[in-house]
Amino acid sequence: ENLGVAVMLLGSISFMMGLFYLTNLRDKDLQHYSWYVISSTISIFCAVLLFQAVNGIVEMYMLEGNEEEEGFELMVDMVHMMLWYTGLQLFLAYTAGAIGKASPGDGTDVESLSSADLKAVKKHINLQVKCWAVLLGHITGFAAINAFAQLQQQFSQDKLFLTGMVPFAAWAILFLLCSITHDIRMGVICMDDRETLGEQLWNEGTEETENDVVGLAVAFVVVQWLRLAISGGLPNTEGEEPADQLSRHAPVEMALLLGVGFGFTALEALRVKYLRRSHSRLVPQFQNIVSMCFAWCLFFSSDWFVSHFFFAHDPKSMIKHVVLALFVTACALALIFILDKIADLPQTSGEVDRIVRSIVMALGILI
Repeated sequence: ENLGVAVMLLGSISFMMGLFYLTNLRDKDLQHYSWYVISSTISIFCAVLLFQAVNGIVEMYMLEGNEEEEGFELMVDMVHMMLWYTGLQLFLAYTAGAIGKASPGDGTDVESLSSADLKAVKKHINLQVKCWAVLLGHITGFAAINAFAQLQQQFSQDKLFLTGMVPFAAWAILFLLCSITHDIRMGVICMDDRETLGEQLWNEGTEETENDVVGLAVAFVVVQWLRLAISGGLPNTEGEEPADQLSRHAPVEMALLLGVGFGFTALEALRVKYLRRSHSRLVPQFQNIVSMCFAWCLFFSSDWFVSHFFFAHDPKSMIKHVVLALFVTACALALIFILDKIADLPQTSGEVDRIVRSIVMALGILI
């Protein structure tokens, strides 16, 4: 335990020094990615604490004494996800001034603003919307992960086909929710026959956040199924495995999981090259799913690697988790440097650059 604390302190100091270096680089893209990593880290820490606190209360009052009722926990988790999803919609609408209060852009048509006024007002509303969108998006994403991972747990581990259908069901359900809420937003915007700046930013920010929720949740259950297919064991709803199983993964399993992660990025590259058709929601959602699948595959293959080769005697120890965090962070930062160089190449198209940046953002969440 003392060794774990010592490694954590040294790792934290090294990480902070690295952040000072990265945020002062001459490369503006890397500076942007570095600040995004910091923002994501703070947001995810807050989101995890808030979600676990609320989820603990839900489990205490709703699930205690009802563990034997088949499907009851799944129903509770689905309702919990829907409450966060609804809260996300309403709070962002209120923050942007689309409902409930006047915002700096409320009552003003976008076209009627001067360039300077438009920039100032847009920055003010955008900061408010993005701040809460990132936090609530992560919480809603964790709630969706919890719900659909619980759905996967309803099937026995030998039902590989049924557990593999859960990601498709998750995407279909979330896409339907996104379509419904998009129509509701359009109805609100069209009520007064004009679009204010607050309503425009509310719609844009909420749509982007919904796509992030889809990518986070669907990718997690995809990788849960991949881990089942590769190792024969389905992790719990939080992605955890028993200690004896965690340390027994063979190197070929690690390589296979990581290789599938890289395969997802190759799949997106092929889509960009050969499938030019675009959809306003499906394409960005697919890009987010692919990026997060790569990030989850990197994380869990790293977990298998560190547990098997260095902590086989105690894969659940604190020092192992500290070493895993430092190892994954180092790998992710190295990949961000490489991907940034690829995005800066003159030969890459704008679509390829967007894919690279999407993967970089997923790695930022992973860190």
